[in-house]
Amino acid sequence: MNRLLLSASMIVRNEAEHLQGCLLSIKDLVDEIVIVDTGSTDSTQAIARRFGARVHQFEWCDDFSAARNEALRHSRGAWILYIDADERVRATSRRSLYQLLRRREAVAYHVQRRLRDGLTPFWEMRLFRNDPRIRFEGVVHENIWPGIYRYRAAEGGLVGHSELAVDHVGDDGSPERKHQFYLPLLLKELERNPDNVYCWCHLGMIYRGLGRPDSARETWWSAVAVVRRRGVRAWVDSMPYVRLLQFDLVAGREFDALLAESLSLFPTHPHLLCIRGYKRMSQGRNAEAAEDFTRLTLWHAEHGGSKGSMGYNELLFGALPRKALAVCLFRLGRCDEARYHYELATQPSSNHNLSALGPVST
Repeated sequence: MNRLLLSASMIVRNEAEHLQGCLLSIKDLVDEIVIVDTGSTDSTQAIARRFGARVHQFEWCDDFSAARNEALRHSRGAWILYIDADERVRATSRRSLYQLLRRREAVAYHVQRRLRDGLTPFWEMRLFRNDPRIRFEGVVHENIWPGIYRYRAAEGGLVGHSELAVDHVGDDGSPERKHQFYLPLLLKELERNPDNVYCWCHLGMIYRGLGRPDSARETWWSAVAVVRRRGVRAWVDSMPYVRLLQFDLVAGREFDALLAESLSLFPTHPHLLCIRGYKRMSQGRNAEAAEDFTRLTLWHAEHGGSKGSMGYNELLFGALPRKALAVCLFRLGRCDEARYHYELATQPSSNHNLSALGPVST
């Protein structure tokens, strides 16, 4: 019997609200659906079986990778698409996708993902060969890349980009409940891997959400210390700098040295350009600030838009910089240009909250 080409791999728990929509979006795209249930008490499993999914039980052990790898273990397809119940795959050509998967040199493909309306989509690794060397690592914010690197070191092959697009549709539920769930997992993962910058950043956000701002700031500084020690490895290494700068900007702290360091490492980062623009405005350096805000209005087109590894608030490239640019131009006596940009800034000013424009990673 010919081997299946594409397996959808999922882990679930009490996802009755979202699961049907997810399965409807993939049922005609994949050859099988493999679901590992970590303890549902609602109708999740019944919904899964109605769609012909193969359901396996797995006792939750505070380890996302362990659960995901259990789902991989039961998958029979030559390729894996991993997806969550509160995500939807946009309509796409099965034929085109399968042509990509049949390329002998291909190892994995990025998929375009959007976390919510108002954020730009970004590339995330969701499609990869079903091979025992390719497995998730990490207690939380599990990572498939080490396995892909191992496979390529032994077999070679290419990583590409697919036309597949995934939208996240679920809400975050109770923030307090979510913070309490993730807090011990992040501490456990950072004990295992203290160089995980993304987990340091998430931990800082949890501390801030729990009303512990000093702990948040200290945690983000721990992430900066990691980057300083081992150097920049990925765009995600910019996140602690952005968090700290936004935090200090809102708090009225001085941050010139950290901003200079950040821009030396990430000279095109949109959040850093925005922060520098506002800093220059406050110093009366309106011509220089106008340059930063102009770069922001052009950034999305010049840097590939959704081809990055982070999603950004769309205001960052539209209403927010144009309104600031209009102010700078007005102060410089360039009133016609100021009026032009102000009219383009159609978003209400109440949405221009810099502290809400933090980076969103994979």
